[in-house]
Amino acid sequence: HTHVLQAKRRDGSVFWERATGRAVDPGEPARGYVWLLEDITEHKRAEEELQRVLAEQQAITNNVMIGIAFLRERKVVRCNRRFEELFGYAPGEAVDMPSRQYYFTEDEFEKSGRFIRGLGSGTMPTFEQWMRRKDGSGFWCRRTGRAIEQGNISKGYVWLYEDITERKRADAEVQRMVREQDLILANAAVGIAFVRSSAIQRCNPFLEEMVGAAPGALIGKSSSVLFASEDEWSEAVRGAYGKTAP
Repeated sequence: HTHVLQAKRRDGSVFWERATGRAVDPGEPARGYVWLLEDITEHKRAEEELQRVLAEQQAITNNVMIGIAFLRERKVVRCNRRFEELFGYAPGEAVDMPSRQYYFTEDEFEKSGRFIRGLGSGTMPTFEQWMRRKDGSGFWCRRTGRAIEQGNISKGYVWLYEDITERKRADAEVQRMVREQDLILANAAVGIAFVRSSAIQRCNPFLEEMVGAAPGALIGKSSSVLFASEDEWSEAVRGAYGKTAP
């Protein structure tokens, strides 16, 4: 029999004790018992301190907007609440979950294994990936990983997960608008120039043809090159800024 209890010394002070006992003869309890008594006060203090640190760490990780998961052998050992929310799991449901669960295909799962092997070399890979929630839906995720102990992935590794779906959508929308703008500029039947601080930033092919410039030759040039003289350009600048300034 083994149990832990608080014991009292002769002077009245108390300490934590682990007591392990056994009958001298299990068939004859009357023959007596042997007890091993061990002072584990420092061990208990260290254990309580560890629990306090872990509780504080969990409180911190649960209040950040990035999913955090500690994995070992491609299985979730611990995670914060944000990680569970990102992947659609109830509190505590993701613990012991194989990481294969949040990949859509076996090929994606195997590819990520190469990043894990790289963690052992001390690198911190960051990449963007389409990942799977519990309900089968997907989202764009930015992942950053690091081994808990450099050079030894057997002790586990930490991954940070950030939902970047909206940013990816915004980027795609910007790219779509840029393509549309380029299409308009390329086919407009009037010369168009974007000017900043009197320097041409962009222009369309029709403007280049109008003034006899080679493709791209006007970029970075002063807008004065579009006028017959410096005086006419100066007058146009005064008129333009006078009418467009707030």
